[in-house]
Amino acid sequence: MVRKLKPALVFIMETKNQRRRIQWLKNRCFREAEEFYVDPIGRAGGLGVWWSQELDVTILQYSKNFIHMIVFSRSLKMDSYVTLVYGPPKEQDRSAVWNKICSFAPKDDVAWICLGDFNDLSSPNEKFGGRMRSVGGLLQFQKFISDCNLMDLKFSGSKFTWNNRQLGQDHIKERIDRALCNVAFRERYEKAQVVHLETVGSDHCPLLVHFEFSDKRTPREFKFEQMWIEHPGFKQIVKDAWEAEETEDNIALEVFLKNLNRCKQSLINWSRKEFPNNAKLIESLKRDIQGCYEGEMNLEKRERIKELSLNLEEVWKREEQFWAQRARVNWLKSGDRNTRFFHSSTIRRRQKNKVLKLKTDDDRWIEDEEAIGECFKSFYVGLFKSEGDRDLSTALQFVNSTVSDEDNELLLSPVSTEEVKSAVFGLGDLKAPGPDGFSGIFYQRSWDDVKNSLFKMRAANNELKGFKLARQCPWLTHAFFADDAMFFLKASRQNCEVMKDILNSYCEASGQLANLDKSCIFFSENIPPGIRDEVCEVFGIDVASNPGKYLGLPVMWGRSKREALGFIRSKIQRKIKGWKQNLLSQAGREGQKNEEGKIHWLAWDKLTKAKKEGGMGFRDFECFNLAMLAKQGWRLLTNPEEMWAKIIKGVYFPNCDFLNARKGPRASWAWSSLLEGREVLLEGLCWRVGNGDSISFWNDPWVKDLKDFKISSLSTNETQRNMKVSDFIVGGLWDIAKLRSVVSEEEVQAVLKIPLARSGCADKLVWSKTRCGSYVVKSGYYTASEKKKVKVSLGPSSSYRAPASLWKHIWDVKAVPKFNMESCARMEDWCDSLFTGKACMDDREVSLACSICWQIWKGRCKVAFQMESPGPFFNATTASSLVAEFWKSKVGVDSTTTTLDTGGSREKVRWSKPAVGVLKVNTDGAFSASNKCAGFGVVFRDHNGSVINGVSSSCLAPSAECVEALALREGLMFALERNYLNILHVLCILFIH
Repeated sequence: MVRKLKPALVFIMETKNQRRRIQWLKNRCFREAEEFYVDPIGRAGGLGVWWSQELDVTILQYSKNFIHMIVFSRSLKMDSYVTLVYGPPKEQDRSAVWNKICSFAPKDDVAWICLGDFNDLSSPNEKFGGRMRSVGGLLQFQKFISDCNLMDLKFSGSKFTWNNRQLGQDHIKERIDRALCNVAFRERYEKAQVVHLETVGSDHCPLLVHFEFSDKRTPREFKFEQMWIEHPGFKQIVKDAWEAEETEDNIALEVFLKNLNRCKQSLINWSRKEFPNNAKLIESLKRDIQGCYEGEMNLEKRERIKELSLNLEEVWKREEQFWAQRARVNWLKSGDRNTRFFHSSTIRRRQKNKVLKLKTDDDRWIEDEEAIGECFKSFYVGLFKSEGDRDLSTALQFVNSTVSDEDNELLLSPVSTEEVKSAVFGLGDLKAPGPDGFSGIFYQRSWDDVKNSLFKMRAANNELKGFKLARQCPWLTHAFFADDAMFFLKASRQNCEVMKDILNSYCEASGQLANLDKSCIFFSENIPPGIRDEVCEVFGIDVASNPGKYLGLPVMWGRSKREALGFIRSKIQRKIKGWKQNLLSQAGREGQKNEEGKIHWLAWDKLTKAKKEGGMGFRDFECFNLAMLAKQGWRLLTNPEEMWAKIIKGVYFPNCDFLNARKGPRASWAWSSLLEGREVLLEGLCWRVGNGDSISFWNDPWVKDLKDFKISSLSTNETQRNMKVSDFIVGGLWDIAKLRSVVSEEEVQAVLKIPLARSGCADKLVWSKTRCGSYVVKSGYYTASEKKKVKVSLGPSSSYRAPASLWKHIWDVKAVPKFNMESCARMEDWCDSLFTGKACMDDREVSLACSICWQIWKGRCKVAFQMESPGPFFNATTASSLVAEFWKSKVGVDSTTTTLDTGGSREKVRWSKPAVGVLKVNTDGAFSASNKCAGFGVVFRDHNGSVINGVSSSCLAPSAECVEALALREGLMFALERNYLNILHVLCILFIH
């Protein structure tokens, strides 16, 4: 292998022999190489490293578990720290070795690669078979990688690097050999690749690391750039290029493609002139600015610095957009100088997506690029190959006709411009472009120029037996999601043959084929081996001991929740590894751990407070999770006929409703989690009274103005305890005398504020914390946060406290969002004057003040931490340019408006006459929040403006919205009673006292 590959450096582990034997082996395959050895202890361990004479290697430290050295080569363009690792086999010994290797970590700008057999895993997915690795061990190795600011070099070849050579269920495979590197290495060796070679003569597969992997050069493909759209000449270039020479013989699609191709060529030629290399231009501008600072400063130099600074800001922005578009990092926005992060993310994504080796159906590994391409092409040609004419007759026997003639006519109608526009603007702005290189943002920003060219079942027959999860559960036979399907069958040959017949009928009707290679069968533990073999034979699908994951979650759960969900923590850990935080800007590092030296302005429980309370509005994960669980509980209550809801009810609460269900002695995680979410629901659930038949007068929550929405007075006997709300309703009105006989006067008044439906509709559970009565996660989150009752002080250390309204005014400032985040604890009076309007400044001036403050703070940090000289003029010009850019995006490029419409000035609304024969009804109301007294009025007027009729009334009401609804209801009922059928309704503004 060494003779064939001719590597520059070879690392061998577990030599288990003295150096004389290893030297004999080296002389056979790497005769001219230099060498260094760490002798084994008895017959255990032993390390060796050989390197060619082209390398200059300096051994810095070594032990039985590592060799740390510097490797330099001018001819091979290598200059890097290299740590060769053999991890301790015993878990308890690894921590000391990892800590020692962490001490080797160089500065951020020095390349470092760490590779070898670590004898450890970073994720549960890196092991197949045997017992799962302990979560503690996984976290320890992840912490080592993070503390060293290393990243995993992606690999090609077999997923696992070691196997125990056992058979059947005893077979175990792991990925314990790997190559890790820091950011500087990744940036210096962009083409570095790791290849897992074939396992020969060992239980490990060799790792081959290419520092400069050279693949076949392909022509550079056109790709639309996001930064082009902000150039003032962009729209004109597209408009000039998008001119079709239309004739009667033109086909719309051909015209469109010609215009698209012409536009592509015009953009290529234009961009070469207008967008030179950003990196070179940045360095040139920096040199010019530095040159202006030398010597005595004068007016001419100052103006020149201002001009160059603005140009530099623009080029920096272009460079960041360039790499952000290629990084495809959706969770971080450009605009905070995260260019280096985007650059490294792009390199990692490209290396991850590169295919160096591919395993064919006959278990051969192919490495030739053309052969790999042909293999991909052959696979997808077979996947989408037509199997001839479709036979729909069998499948349609089990499908009810649901498409009406009107629906069919709509489906067959020509595609409208609005439909195409909706599809175009639904595209992701910077998602992967098509073969033409144009992403969604091009069509969206050029819509006015482009748009014109776009328009020149046997289970019901009891033939298929599923199963029930519990006696009172519905029969379960299948579950569909997107293009995936799960089938649940009783294990018998007859069932399997019917299922196979159904699949064949579907394939004949749809022209698709079932992918048996990606399918698996999973059996419950009580199925005998003979029946398992019979079922697998019928389907031609292999049995799986574990179905793996579906939609990112394990299909099968073990007993340990910690271990089952450990992979989520591993994935998050990989996302925020130490190497990434060094690339992110100050804004990009928000929320990192304190011990990693990142910003935490306040304690976490304070940051999760609402912005209006002086917090940052960050989400508390526990409360957010509870709010999401409460959403599932709400679905159980409001959609009880859905299949999943029926199954949950049949298994966990067959004889009661969800709100009264008990946990039980052996509750699953899912059921326990739903009950946790139910606790949040109970904080805001309330019955909306209809006829009152479903609501317990004493036990259910139904009076919104009372604590817990419940009657607190005690019932005196069993008869009273069983009373319903309907027992207190007579003729559509509350029975006041009966109410006063059983509850307090305060409770009577609270009940009287509840309006009753005249039609006697059914009672309904509603979420009291939203106007619409439906549960939303945002409302549930705030409910869970209040329930948590975390009380912290957000005030400054001085005795003065800023007014509560000040925080809202600060967050309402129309400025770049990051300006709003600054604390004003020591500038309360100034902030109060600035943000509440006392300073008589318009929106743009307030925005500029915020921007200047932000730039002063950044300048202060540069002086304090980077020892840079202060640049007040640079800060001022940067602040001005940021504000100009922000308002340009808010108001529009061609607009001359200087302030945004804040809603403070309203256009006067005048009453207008209805058409002839139409009555206009106006409703209005007034509400006193202090005593809940309300009144409303209704007026009907004709086309001359004359008052035809009207009505007014006073009432008690729980809210202003309720008064509004009562006024509307009264108007409609009044119109029906007098046969006013042709009416136009206008809802007036409600006055609240």
